[in-house]
Amino acid sequence: REHLGSILREYATPEELQEINDMNNEEANWDKPELFLITISQVPQLKGRLKCWKFKMDFPELIGEFEPTLETFTKACDELTGSKSLQKIFGVILTVGNYLNGGTTKGQADGFKLEALGKLTSTKDSKNSQNVLQYCAKKSVEKYPEVADIKQELETVPRANRIDIFETQRGIERVAKEIKTHSTMAASVIKNLKQEDDPFKPLMEKFFVESEKTVSHLSERASLAVEKFHETCLFFGYSEKDPKWKDSAELMTVFNNFVKDFSNALPKDERKTGGNFKRKHEMGKKVGGAAGNPMASVISQLKFGGR
Repeated sequence: REHLGSILREYATPEELQEINDMNNEEANWDKPELFLITISQVPQLKGRLKCWKFKMDFPELIGEFEPTLETFTKACDELTGSKSLQKIFGVILTVGNYLNGGTTKGQADGFKLEALGKLTSTKDSKNSQNVLQYCAKKSVEKYPEVADIKQELETVPRANRIDIFETQRGIERVAKEIKTHSTMAASVIKNLKQEDDPFKPLMEKFFVESEKTVSHLSERASLAVEKFHETCLFFGYSEKDPKWKDSAELMTVFNNFVKDFSNALPKDERKTGGNFKRKHEMGKKVGGAAGNPMASVISQLKFGGR
């Protein structure tokens, strides 16, 4: 393959070949490079042949990452939408948020925006001993011990963290165009073959039939992966109008970061030390209105329910 690339890069122009052929006679004393050019120039449709052969040899590498990328991304989406632990953890976070927002319209939320997850570590309790996420993690594992294995339940998400499923789809489309271009080139070479038994014809015809099938399959897989991604977006409350609808890597990053933060926030032992995230107000009064309330800032930052 490297040799084919070198030949294509160093291949003489038609003018250079004509100049060499004009001087080619019995008295000519050619060096090896010129002799090589004279020899290969006798092969009909050489440049077209070389380009087709090189594409054929490059093809496995061109498509090599598509299949595992699509598999990883699709599995990550399935893990996120099917994770019972994640749903239980989110339920605890929502409950804590509604408790902190008690007495306000936000205290009756039935959901929250995922952007709030990244803010759970920024505010600590009045004793400065734990943040909101640590408190939620402790309460989650106390009520649902199985959520401590959330990393295993979402094991594929970290590998999907940097996958841009739309760029993957575009990459497959680019390869499909390359197949079309080189298939046309091969057909032109075949049309002008002077030997009927030239092996170029059956080998290339077989290759392009198989490569088109392969890329068509990948294209279908990519479309299904995009569809799966949009289903995941809808599952977590994002619509077509949201920027994350077209940014798969960003959405996966949100979950990947949360899983890492949640795992790090889990209690190191089974001791129930208790938290100090208590309401400093009476029911019906606005949260954060009391002076010295340690949760005043988190109420404005987390915006539970997005209301």
